Amino acid sequence: MLPNASGQSKDMRYVDAALLYIYRKAQECGASQKLVVKLFGGA
Repeated sequence: MLPNASGQSKDMRYVDAALLYIYRKAQECGASQKLVVKLFGGA
């Protein structure tokens, strides 16, 4: 279950928040527009 502020939280337990954080940091460093993500399940 995702939080109400999905994508805006800095809680790295949620994939959308973590990806958005990584994307923004990559943009700050001048990285290209492509972001390849490989997810591995667990739990």
